[in-house]
Amino acid sequence: LEQTGQVRKTLTIRSRFTGVVTHKNVIEGAYVKAGESLFTIADLSTVWVEAHIFEYEQNLVYEGQTVEMTLSYDPGKVYTGKIAYIFPYLQPQTRDVVIRIIFDNAADDLKPDMFANIKINTSGDAAGLIIPSEAVIHSGEKQLVFVAHGNGRFSPRKITTGVHLEEGRVQVLTGLAQGEDVVVSGQFLLDSESRLKEAIQKMIASKSGTAKEKKEPSQNDGDSFFEDMEDGTESGDDFFQDME
Repeated sequence: LEQTGQVRKTLTIRSRFTGVVTHKNVIEGAYVKAGESLFTIADLSTVWVEAHIFEYEQNLVYEGQTVEMTLSYDPGKVYTGKIAYIFPYLQPQTRDVVIRIIFDNAADDLKPDMFANIKINTSGDAAGLIIPSEAVIHSGEKQLVFVAHGNGRFSPRKITTGVHLEEGRVQVLTGLAQGEDVVVSGQFLLDSESRLKEAIQKMIASKSGTAKEKKEPSQNDGDSFFEDMEDGTESGDDFFQDME
């Protein structure tokens, strides 16, 4: 307009960025206000993937760590990326940590809002005791295993787990010693039995405490009753005579 002095019906405005239009907020013929966002353009040559990890796993990941990713529609193809950022806070609702992973998308296979499966290899840090994952009982915030002592005797033991490995294995950081045997199958029955025994013991202890607090009856209570009867002013015959 400044150069020609003529008002044109249409005007072409080019984006300063190369990418793909991911959101369109306007339609042809609509009135546009100053400062209004018309389109959202994204460069999809590289993409970010946000993954969620548990609170106790955050010390196992670091920026620059290699990550593998597969998609549900093409599970045979593996994408390799790196952790670019670890959020410094937990999600208040899910109590987990979000990590941001960057992947190359030159083939344009990865689309916004897709779901993916992430695999982070931390087995190199998994030194120490390794037990089957199915041996661990998750009881609230505690993790328990049942240790076998022989002759059919077992006891629950609180442990701290570390890295979860492939083939259903998990690292044990504290609570177990090398050479101890843990129950892999049927531990839920043992857990239920131990909880039942604990409840019974508490109930017995509670009843014992209540019984001690009650006043013991006097040994002479029965005799006093009969003595009171003997001290009465009326005899048995007088009683029946009064009735007549």
